[in-house]
Amino acid sequence: MQILINSKSEITNYAVVGGFENGIEVDEIPTNFREMFKPKLYKYIDNQIVLNNDYVENEEPPKEKNSDIEILNERISDLEIKVKELTQGTD
Repeated sequence: MQILINSKSEITNYAVVGGFENGIEVDEIPTNFREMFKPKLYKYIDNQIVLNNDYVENEEPPKEKNSDIEILNERISDLEIKVKELTQGTD
């Protein structure tokens, strides 16, 4: 198995088949590692996978996606109004 780690030695991903560029080969994994895995839940320290004591369960997701969706919904509403204005009275 290979793992990817960030600059804080937090495991961000793993692969059972194949691997990653700059991946680290690991032979032993903790019990339930695959079932419990979440990015950054584990760290790779001294050639061992250990639980990350600094892990925060509810990291806030990026808000850009939500704001992009809101912007698109506003544009759609504006366009619907313009189409309605343009099509009224064209019978």
